[in-house]
Amino acid sequence: MKKIAFLLMLPLTLIFTRCDTGGREDGEENGTEETVDLGRVEELDLNEYGYPLVISVPQAGDIDSSYTIEELDWGALEIRVGLNFAVQISGGDGDMGMAKEDIAMDDVYEATYVVDEPDAILYAWALKGMDMEPEYRFFVIKMDDANAYEIRSIVDEGFSEGAATRMFNIAKAIKVQPAS
Repeated sequence: MKKIAFLLMLPLTLIFTRCDTGGREDGEENGTEETVDLGRVEELDLNEYGYPLVISVPQAGDIDSSYTIEELDWGALEIRVGLNFAVQISGGDGDMGMAKEDIAMDDVYEATYVVDEPDAILYAWALKGMDMEPEYRFFVIKMDDANAYEIRSIVDEGFSEGAATRMFNIAKAIKVQPAS
């Protein structure tokens, strides 16, 4: 009988016991941040476009031919792969407060934040007062010593939560290259 009680208590103990993190936040281990699986990706160096950044983009599938990079007149880049990956990268102020104010000032749409971090937001974007499936968008800031880079989902595109979350994680994983 004692063996049965022990076997029943063991899973409960494991479920309710939290491992000691040694003062570290969840997701940090020995000074490293939690890594997110980005799926099948390839790295693009954006230096030739004037951005000291390396971004991972989804590998093109059988239907998608490859990625496209479009330089906009005002200096931003739009990177697309198929129908579920479309990000815009631009220089900016790196002011998350201003970005949130712009989102909140919209008269037609409202945002519900799914992830709200100091340098990254993922949000649902839906018509106010309507019971419709929302689109999902994101905004991420990357900084180097002197510049801020703003990465966002392309505004004219609507994305599912899964597609936006993947782009969001890829944007957060962008590497800023040191000045050479």
